[in-house]
Amino acid sequence: MYQWEAGMRRTRIKPHKDGTCFHCMCRTVNRAFLFEDEQIREWIYQRIVWLADIYMVDLYSVTVLSNHYHIVCAMRLPEMDESDIRARFERYEAGHPSRYRAWYPALTTAWYRRLTDLSCFMKDLNQSIAHHVNEQLGRGGHLWGDRFKNTIIGGKQGLLACMTYVELNPVRAGLVEKPSRYRFCSAGRYFSGGKAAAGVVIPPLFGMEGIPAGKRQRAFKRFVDHAAMRDQGKADPLPMELVELEDWLTRFDFAEFLELVLLRTGWLANSAVVGSRQFCEELIKKYGLQPFPKKPRPYQLTDWLYTAHQRAGPFLD
Repeated sequence: MYQWEAGMRRTRIKPHKDGTCFHCMCRTVNRAFLFEDEQIREWIYQRIVWLADIYMVDLYSVTVLSNHYHIVCAMRLPEMDESDIRARFERYEAGHPSRYRAWYPALTTAWYRRLTDLSCFMKDLNQSIAHHVNEQLGRGGHLWGDRFKNTIIGGKQGLLACMTYVELNPVRAGLVEKPSRYRFCSAGRYFSGGKAAAGVVIPPLFGMEGIPAGKRQRAFKRFVDHAAMRDQGKADPLPMELVELEDWLTRFDFAEFLELVLLRTGWLANSAVVGSRQFCEELIKKYGLQPFPKKPRPYQLTDWLYTAHQRAGPFLD
């Protein structure tokens, strides 16, 4: 295993396993506010949803801001099915009317690998955003300041923490009081246009197994709105949709969870891995992750939300 040094390109951790969850973020060059036009943010949001539907990606949470975006998603790895791969290929090609590429069976394996790869999804997304934004603004050159960042998420509480962090971004930016009032995050789009507009699915979290998808969506919107008000010192009573899910609330410390999400966002934004102690330790060992060099100690939030380092790895094999 090679020691990472400044300037070296780090290996990206992408466990090739069905259902692996990620928090991905990408920011513009010099943090320039290139997405201030609402039509641009609308296009980016719709592009994320459209491309995720073609790739084997389940979107859980999306937020588009004026100089960056966040995605929480799961990568799927189903059995290879030529008819499904072909249908996805043809939908993809239909989205590029200026060219035409015909399908032939020899493409099946290569496109299956592409459609199940997080890096391919993000590369495709960022290239299309860069082309569209540069065209709209009459600019040229690089749009993105760096490669996208991705955090591997393990466990349902780690997943909810990252989803909540993503939805609270417009609130913390001072744009709105509640996520449901921001048009370009999934909670806001669900509030204004329903499930189809949001383009995301809310996985069954903390006793929500068996709860209909629509109710999970409403509960999540209420949850992040409540978290936003709590963050501003204006917490209203716990929403009824959450009170009704008694099992959800009794399986973890609600106040402690919100404190971790609201006050320790650096770990959620910059860690290589977030989840249970066991999950993180397994990945740390498997990929040879190291603690942050300047502070060589593991960062521990709780037994279920733990990370070994901030922005330091992975190191090259």
